[in-house]
Amino acid sequence: MTIMWACFLVLSAIAVLFSIWPFLKNQTRAIDNEYSRSAANTELYKTHLADLEASFSQGDIEPEVYDQLKAELGRSLLEDNTTGDESIAPAKGAKPVLWLLVALVPLVSLVYYYERGPHLELNLRQLIIEQNRLAQANSQTLSSEEIELTQEVTEQLRALIAKDPENLSNYYLLARNLVTLQDFSGAISAYQEILSRDPKQPQILAEFGQTLFMASGSQMLPQVKTLADSALALDGNNTLALSLAGITSYETQEYQAALEYWQKAVGLMGPNNPEAGPLLAGIDNINTILRHSGGSAQSNATTADGTGEASAGDGTVADVSVTVRVSLSPQVEYSPNQTVFVYARAWQGPKMPLAIQKLTAADLPVEITLSESMSMMDGMTIASVGDIELVARLSTDGSPTTKPGDWQASVGPVKQAAFDQVYTLEIATQVE
Repeated sequence: MTIMWACFLVLSAIAVLFSIWPFLKNQTRAIDNEYSRSAANTELYKTHLADLEASFSQGDIEPEVYDQLKAELGRSLLEDNTTGDESIAPAKGAKPVLWLLVALVPLVSLVYYYERGPHLELNLRQLIIEQNRLAQANSQTLSSEEIELTQEVTEQLRALIAKDPENLSNYYLLARNLVTLQDFSGAISAYQEILSRDPKQPQILAEFGQTLFMASGSQMLPQVKTLADSALALDGNNTLALSLAGITSYETQEYQAALEYWQKAVGLMGPNNPEAGPLLAGIDNINTILRHSGGSAQSNATTADGTGEASAGDGTVADVSVTVRVSLSPQVEYSPNQTVFVYARAWQGPKMPLAIQKLTAADLPVEITLSESMSMMDGMTIASVGDIELVARLSTDGSPTTKPGDWQASVGPVKQAAFDQVYTLEIATQVE
C-alpha cells in the first residue's frame, strides 16, 4: 500500500506539471520577447538622443527646445517599456486558476481511482495475506483477531460483489468466510448464487452440501446426499464429496459402502493430512462394527490410534467418554443465566466440537461427561481424532462463536489413553 501511494503522489505531480506547463512556457516566452523589444527601444532612444545632441552642439537647436525634446524622448522610452511590462503581466485571476489546477488534478485522480480503480481488490489481498498468517500462527482456535479480520474480509467481498456482481470468485470467497463465522444462511445464499450460473462445479457442490449439513445440525438431509452424488458424478476423486457420501452410507448402516468411500478419500489426500484423521477414525469404527457383527474388516488404511476402538464385554462398541469438572474463577463477573459451553474438539484438524454440552453459569461448579453420543457429526467423535482439547467458555451473548469479552479455560492435548482421568477447567481467562 505504501508503494501504491508513493506512485500515486509521483504521478499526480507529473500530471500537475503537465497541466500548468503551457501557462509557464507561454509566460516565459512573453518575457523573452518583451526583453528583446525593450532592448530595441533603448537602442533607438540612444540613437535619437545622439542626433539631438549633435544638432544642439552645432547650434541648430535653441537650449530651451533641446531640453524640451530631450525630456520628450525620455518620456517616450519610459512609456514604451511600461506598456510592454503590462502586456506580459499575468491576466487577472490567472494565478488562482493555476493553484486550482494544482489542487484539482490529484483530487480528481483520487476520486476516479476510488470509482474505477482496484483499491478494493488491493485491500482484500492484504487482508487475506494477514488472515492466512494468523491462521498459521494460531491453528488450534479461532482468535478474536481472526474473527474481526474475517468480518472485515466479508465486508470487502460484499463491496466487491456490489461493484462487480459477475465475479463468481468473490462469491466463493464470501461463502467460505461466512462458514468460518458460522453464518450458514449467508454462505448458502453465496453458494446458490454460484451454482445458479455455473452448476457443474464439483468442489462448489461438495462445499455447498457440507454447509447444508452443518447448518442442519449435522443431519444428512436428502439435498446433501444429492449434492454429494452430483459432485462425484463430475469428479469421482473429490475428497469432500467422498467424505459426505461415506457419512450418508454410514447413517443408513451401509458400512461397506462407507468404508469404500472413506478409504478412497484417505488414499487421495494421504493419511498424514489433518483432514484424514476423522476418516481414519471412521474406518476404524466400521472395522470394529463389522468384526462384532460377523462381517469382514476390509480396511487397509492405518487406524487413528493404531489400536482400534474399545468394545464392551457383550460385543457392542463401548461409548468412549471423558469427564470434566467445570467451575468459575471468583474474579469473573457474571449473571446466573449466562450461557456456558463445555466441549471437546480435535487438538489438530477441524475446529468443530466433537462433543458439546450447554449449561448456564448457575449450574457451576459441575462435573459432566462428554461422550461419543454427543457428537455433532457421525464419524467425528472424541474417539475418532486421536488427541483432543477440552474447552469451557462463558459466553457474553449466548453465541457458540468465541468473541472478545468471553471467559474461558482449556486443556490439551488430551490423549485417549488418559480419558479415564477427571480434568478440571476453571474459567478465568478473558478472550481479547
